[in-house]
Amino acid sequence: MTKPTKTRAELERMIVSEVRKYPHCEGFKSVTFYRVVDQPFNWSLSLCDYGEAGTDSCDAALRGIISRLQRQYDLADDQWK
Repeated sequence: MTKPTKTRAELERMIVSEVRKYPHCEGFKSVTFYRVVDQPFNWSLSLCDYGEAGTDSCDAALRGIISRLQRQYDLADDQWK
């Protein structure tokens, strides 16, 4: 079954918004992605801008958030350009 797709901007907004809900992560700034092949998902986290947020707290939050969103959404093909 094909997963719904999201744009790079949509995924970034979703991830940043969710991470900022965790303690010590209010200042989290942004994420970027890279393409993944031969996996059940087509994107993965590349870089994070933690801003003023706690890196350990945000990393813990990101593990669950990224895993869940990778199961739910693919990055739209036109977003790799």
